[in-house]
Amino acid sequence: MFLLKRFTYIPGPSLVAIVILIFLTGCGSSLGGQPNQMGQTGQVNQATLVLDLSVDLYEFNTPANMCQAPMIADVIAGSVGPSHWNTTNKAQPAFLSQAMPTIQMKETLIKGGYMIYMPIQFTSMNILLDHRSVKQLPAEFVMEGGQQGTTKMSVGEYPLLKTSTRYLVVFVPGLNASTHALTQQWQLAYNAFPIDAHGMVTLQRASSPNEPGVGQPQPEVKITLTALQQQLAACH
Repeated sequence: MFLLKRFTYIPGPSLVAIVILIFLTGCGSSLGGQPNQMGQTGQVNQATLVLDLSVDLYEFNTPANMCQAPMIADVIAGSVGPSHWNTTNKAQPAFLSQAMPTIQMKETLIKGGYMIYMPIQFTSMNILLDHRSVKQLPAEFVMEGGQQGTTKMSVGEYPLLKTSTRYLVVFVPGLNASTHALTQQWQLAYNAFPIDAHGMVTLQRASSPNEPGVGQPQPEVKITLTALQQQLAACH
């Protein structure tokens, strides 16, 4: 198991970016629910480099925590576009075409902050909270993970939004691996909470009593969207 680093957001007085830990937990599993990347012939490219990652994320899963988020919106997920790398020109890192051991290539990718982003469009969006310094739509809204060429990446803790489903989504700036800086060019779906037909937001799903570990199972936590909007409107 490799101990690796990556940038993400955590709440604080000025919403600063800090380094947190990512663990490379293995590889070889598929990315369920994500679109395949097609070549010019319409054939699915076979992934030869697969990274399944796990990350320790801060959860914006209470109204108080959400007050510290960069941006929150009520959205309905639409279509998904072709995946690309989080580089300035969206192209894969040059070293991927070099001859090096696979294990070294994986470590270099993650230490460099390289990630595949999957663009997503929304059929509707209502911004409920916006702490961004520049309040305009980004070039792209994106999700973590996807397949670009023969490289496939997934990050289990980041949400994959389902088409035509309504969510309350916490967005944070993406990371440009070319400049090693956070960028407003990409707004990354960081947390996503489903909203049902009755306007109830599920902030926490009930855990199964059969799950391993100690302690009591976590109960389901819901709040009406109206009540949550009121609390977000009172954020400072």
